[in-house]
Amino acid sequence: MTSLRFDERNSYLVHRLHSLDVDGNATVTQDVAVVFTPGWIFAQEASSAGYVLPRERVLLVEGVTNARSR
Repeated sequence: MTSLRFDERNSYLVHRLHSLDVDGNATVTQDVAVVFTPGWIFAQEASSAGYVLPRERVLLVEGVTNARSR
């Protein structure tokens, strides 16, 4: 497995975002745009409003398709 470096404030399109919800349950979000910031990520699915979650709740990011500068 290769290690990816995510640059702060860049937007990445990912196929699957594995994270923990507020109750500590694992969730998977598909086809989501994410922006990494210090300590947080902003995630937005195509059909919904964006949301913010602490970076420590992110378990795995799969299928990074590209990065766009903001």
